[in-house]
Amino acid sequence: MKLLNREINLVIFDLDGTLIDSTSIWGDIDREFFHRRGKEVPSNYAEEISHMGLTKAAEWTRKHYLPEEKEEDIIREWREMSRMAYEKHIPLKEGAKEILNAFSSRGVHLALATANSEELYLPCLNRLGILGYFEVIRDVAKIKSGKESSEIYDGIAEEFGLLPNNVAVVEDILNALRTAKSAGYCSIGVYDKQSCKDMDAMEQNCDCFFMSLNEFVSMVEEAK
Repeated sequence: MKLLNREINLVIFDLDGTLIDSTSIWGDIDREFFHRRGKEVPSNYAEEISHMGLTKAAEWTRKHYLPEEKEEDIIREWREMSRMAYEKHIPLKEGAKEILNAFSSRGVHLALATANSEELYLPCLNRLGILGYFEVIRDVAKIKSGKESSEIYDGIAEEFGLLPNNVAVVEDILNALRTAKSAGYCSIGVYDKQSCKDMDAMEQNCDCFFMSLNEFVSMVEEAK
């Protein structure tokens, strides 16, 4: 289908903050995690680790803030704190199922690229009824880098035999949008309350920015 003057055959969605309303959960976890150690959450901590998987985020946290701790213990604690929320409580963002329907009904392939871990996102996707939309799901644990590199997007595009120009990437954080746009993908930003302070920079580093998924649905429905 034609979208933003490109022929788009595949849309790669981020999960947290883009399709599901979960970023505040991670803020709560960060606060509780550092509170248990008698510390405040470091400035810009969420931005530093948001594009990383759990393993890389734990490595960063230990290296920069908690050198006396073990990475495997940090990961275990994060997983215990987050599992229940993903299994039972985190909701879809408004318009999430509608945007997936809008693309799939037009024959556009859908994929998911997430910095989350499989044990959290799979039960969540299944509970919310959107797992079946995605032909391919990849998380950064399976690659060498987080979303500061386009590796995760490139790998998905290659699976479909597509070039970046025919692939849209939908993200809610600045680093990922900048990465996707620099690599030649159609870069689409979606507002999330946790990244609102970066909104101006996000708009400058994507091809199109939406304040809600419902706005995105309207544009897709009007496209040919």
